[in-house]
Amino acid sequence: MEHAAQPNQFIFEDRPQQLPETVLRIDGTIPSAVRGRFLFNGAGQMRIGGQQLHGFDAYGRVVSVSIEPNVAVLKGHHVTTPLYRDELAQNQVTKRRLYVNKPSRWSNLFDLNLGNSCNHNVYSFGRHVIASQDPGHFILSDRSLEVAKPFDCGGLHKPGMNMTPMPRVDPATGRLVLWLQKPGPKDQFIFVEVDENLKVVRQTSCKLPAGLRHDIAFTDDYYIVTRFAGLNVPKVLWGASPVFGAVTFNEKTSTLHLVPRQGGKPREVLLPDRMHFHYFNAFQEDGTIVLDTIGYRGGVTFSRLLPDDARERIGVESTPTPVPEILRYRIDLETLAVEERVMPDIVCEAPDIHPAYRGKPYRYGYASARTSHDDSFDEGAYIWFGGVGKLDFEDNRASVWSAPAGATASPPAFVPDPERSGEDAGYLLSWVQEPRERRSCLVILDAKNPEQGPVAQIHYDELFGLISHVSWAPSNTRSKALDD
Repeated sequence: MEHAAQPNQFIFEDRPQQLPETVLRIDGTIPSAVRGRFLFNGAGQMRIGGQQLHGFDAYGRVVSVSIEPNVAVLKGHHVTTPLYRDELAQNQVTKRRLYVNKPSRWSNLFDLNLGNSCNHNVYSFGRHVIASQDPGHFILSDRSLEVAKPFDCGGLHKPGMNMTPMPRVDPATGRLVLWLQKPGPKDQFIFVEVDENLKVVRQTSCKLPAGLRHDIAFTDDYYIVTRFAGLNVPKVLWGASPVFGAVTFNEKTSTLHLVPRQGGKPREVLLPDRMHFHYFNAFQEDGTIVLDTIGYRGGVTFSRLLPDDARERIGVESTPTPVPEILRYRIDLETLAVEERVMPDIVCEAPDIHPAYRGKPYRYGYASARTSHDDSFDEGAYIWFGGVGKLDFEDNRASVWSAPAGATASPPAFVPDPERSGEDAGYLLSWVQEPRERRSCLVILDAKNPEQGPVAQIHYDELFGLISHVSWAPSNTRSKALDD
């Protein structure tokens, strides 16, 4: 079936550069704990100069929904990076991306200076709202959401380096934890912790085998990062293939690295042959590291985030995304032996947990989940998933709330409720889009029983297209202590 005939073709549409402040209609009663901002990042403009961009290469757009008693106000703006401004001025692609080359074949030769469209993630830390992608992060104006300045980790981040787009706040210290990567025959890594003023207060350097990495987790003693793929560097340098077209993956690729937080030699653990992009959480327990993650059997290309005609023009094969599995790895710190457990009956991605439990023993995770009535032409790609899942890692089971048939549900953001007790005392916020009706809404689910459906909905009569990641910025940003 051609994409144009499908309602979820909306994922490839261009979006307005700016969304003015709009007061939204509310159904139900918004819980008192839900006071702050729901933020999401994703594809804004999908083409330039007649060239179609891949969904993960399109120009980013950050949207904010500010929620206070009895009122919700939406606004949004494209992430106006230097790449965005330059390419709009020239009306053409001027830099390579991960998934799309520059239109002139030979202009890609030996060019590893990738453009940053900054459409992957958005997070709040201290008084800052920050948009992120692998080549770097940008601090946004709180009022307009336009780019204010780059976030360069106190000058540690240099041109040509990567930065994890998935930084995490350590509740034990209140610091933001992230890594920087300088690719080479061996990759130079700097693991960094910054305070709420974005000042670097700790850094640890090491060298790791060359490869592609994405997320970060940590425990009391270790930073954790996983190599999800290798890279055929000569193929990239030759310029015939986009960077992600030169990704390599085999049974020896997936490697987990335990990097001591106090400094020291990293420890290397070979994982079962899956690609791992996103983690739920990690913690230490009885001489082991426990890591909950999402894995794909076989290589992932995300080729179907290009429409058929654009993919055919550049010679990219249409490859379905493998169905992601939910995995718990238990790693013996003495022998580095790996025990694997798969959670049955759930397909999900882009996870979140209660922020006070990050790096600590915990029970529950939450994620965008596939349902039986999703309308998708790539069943393994989470951007078309139509539900929100709650995962119980203690009982190894999950439950799913389903949006209306044919809808897509963004990854959920967890909002703690200080008036109730328990790790799952809080709410899940997910942006639901219904392409057939050309409408969308922010749903608020009780995290204790999300399958019972929304306790409130905040409506907007437009679609947003591809939503990559979301976050929650509470009105009160002080760290919350563990309830139990």
